[in-house]
Amino acid sequence: MAKRQSKQRRKRGVFLSSTGWQRLQAAERKFETQENQGNPSTLEILSEKTKLSPNTITKVRRRQAAVDRQTLEVYFNAFGLPLTPEDYQSVESGFHLPTGAAVYGQVALDSPLYVSRAPLESLCHTAMLQPGALLHIRGPQQSGKTSLITRSLAQAREHGLNTQMLSFRLIDGFVIQSFEGFLRWFCAVVSRRLGLPDRVDELWNPSLGNSFNCTTYFEHYLLDQVADGLVLVLDDIDSLFQAPEFAADFLNMLRTWHEMARYGDSNGQRWSKLRLVMLHAPNMTSLEEPSVLPINFGTTIDLPNFSQAQVASLIERYGISSDSELAPKLMHFLGGKPNLVQMTLHAIQQKQLSFGQITQTITSPDSIFAEHLLHYCNLLSQYPILKDGIRQIVQGTQPVLLPPLQALHLLRLGLITCENQSAYMQCQLYQDYFDFVLR
Repeated sequence: MAKRQSKQRRKRGVFLSSTGWQRLQAAERKFETQENQGNPSTLEILSEKTKLSPNTITKVRRRQAAVDRQTLEVYFNAFGLPLTPEDYQSVESGFHLPTGAAVYGQVALDSPLYVSRAPLESLCHTAMLQPGALLHIRGPQQSGKTSLITRSLAQAREHGLNTQMLSFRLIDGFVIQSFEGFLRWFCAVVSRRLGLPDRVDELWNPSLGNSFNCTTYFEHYLLDQVADGLVLVLDDIDSLFQAPEFAADFLNMLRTWHEMARYGDSNGQRWSKLRLVMLHAPNMTSLEEPSVLPINFGTTIDLPNFSQAQVASLIERYGISSDSELAPKLMHFLGGKPNLVQMTLHAIQQKQLSFGQITQTITSPDSIFAEHLLHYCNLLSQYPILKDGIRQIVQGTQPVLLPPLQALHLLRLGLITCENQSAYMQCQLYQDYFDFVLR
């Protein structure tokens, strides 16, 4: 009898669905922004807010152990949300979040491993709702730009906006052999993404110039087909910098589009439908300019590393340790770099490695950081002046004063941190590794 009752209780258990998780995350981000000074919600804060125990909150958020429906209702109501049938799934539905699912690159919308960096999500969402907005999100590779923007896009769709994302990594070599070829490709691809016929050959007039033709194509064709507004995300825009001879013209054209939305005439009304978002990972293409082409228009958001509180929150979601010292250890060793923190926690959980084992093998070919560090090694080997700057820092006993342009390159690449014009390594991992390889 007892066994049958136990089985029945398990059947009544529920998990958060993907929809419920997204709604709850959005509500928590709003709470962090409006009531918690932008700080992440710790278990203690959530417990006080919901009147649920930290252990129960952990079960809900990990989505790996069933809870009763009333618990979810209490959790949702604490943030002013009604619990709907779409917000949860029963045990019988077979819902399961794979233990230790790795996060490399974009974090899925329904993943409990996404770390909110309030108030950035709110800033991005607010910017997207502004007519004619131009948003520039900048950060090193794998710092979470795409994961951040996809959440804002989901909210934009709830407001009736058409959202499209275009990665410039899809540009083939022949496309960037000429500015005309690139802009024709750009117009054709956006047409395809919007489900519209490609009319580039029909509407392109060679005597009018490339930027004018592209502008006219958007103004009198594409934007006329968009009823409520279009959010166009240009991902990996740094890939365009491999062709600096026309990248400047392209960015100037985007700036003009942004400005035309404010003209107040009929054309301005068309351009006000367009919201542009550029995702930019500063990369090395030249030593002459910090990013070859500085993007100094629109709203720029520099994506920060995780804070210690955010790292602690992620440790709790992985469910790998109750060691209160792990978060500060990770912060010191990895500097809060999102991809490295995720990589480390995944290795601890999945490979059963200790933090000590990970830190002691960073120069080994089978280190979990091997590919990441080799990327920087190859990059520095192409630019001896930057390698010399790193050597000065790792071999010195005090922060080093570097030439401004050299320091800016290394800062944008995410290798160093600067304070009072003096530079030191971003984290202990880089300090130890480059001290070894640059001896």
